Amino acid sequence: MLILVIFSCLTSGAFAQYQSSASSCSKSSSRASALTYPKPPLVINGPCPVIDVDPIDFTRHAGIWYEVQRSANNYDSVDECQKMLWGKPVNNVSRIITKSSPTSGSFTSTTTAQVVDDIAGTGFSYRLPVIGQLSRQYYGVGFSYEDYAIAWACENRGNGHVEQAWVFSREPAQPYNISALMKEAFARYNLTIPEMVKIDLAGCCRIYSSFDFDS
Repeated sequence: MLILVIFSCLTSGAFAQYQSSASSCSKSSSRASALTYPKPPLVINGPCPVIDVDPIDFTRHAGIWYEVQRSANNYDSVDECQKMLWGKPVNNVSRIITKSSPTSGSFTSTTTAQVVDDIAGTGFSYRLPVIGQLSRQYYGVGFSYEDYAIAWACENRGNGHVEQAWVFSREPAQPYNISALMKEAFARYNLTIPEMVKIDLAGCCRIYSSFDFDS
């Protein structure tokens, strides 16, 4: 399944007034920390691996997702409080709204995307209005529609390539047994898990409560 995603970005200043936090935020980690996996070099020799992943059911995938892990080679703390609303498909098109912020709450970044389902391929590519079309694709290498989603991407660079990964959760906390689930998912496609960073969510409860996905 090929998914074409067209993004637009908006950054806003002030947050809405603090509202009561969701109880699940209390389960979040207290700080960002690196997770121990075999660490491939930043640029790996040879082209990107070619994998064929299972299709994603857009209807079952719809709803709220929280980013809880990201590969260290793609991590910074600017957008560590990331929350995504994946809309239900209409005529095979889903709208995604992603909001993120540093824990300081100094600004909110909003990204919207139109996701087009195309059975001709796998994964998804995206186009940024300012940068233009990017050939990079993302693949869902492991997921449970009720609990977690593990995404993988690869970019060819000269004679080598760079692999990156993300983990999303239905709750603002690390999914149960996620380390084992990641190892199983990556082993299925003969991939190596990059060095991962567990994203700090403990300071995000107030930030999450200020996000307005209707605006």
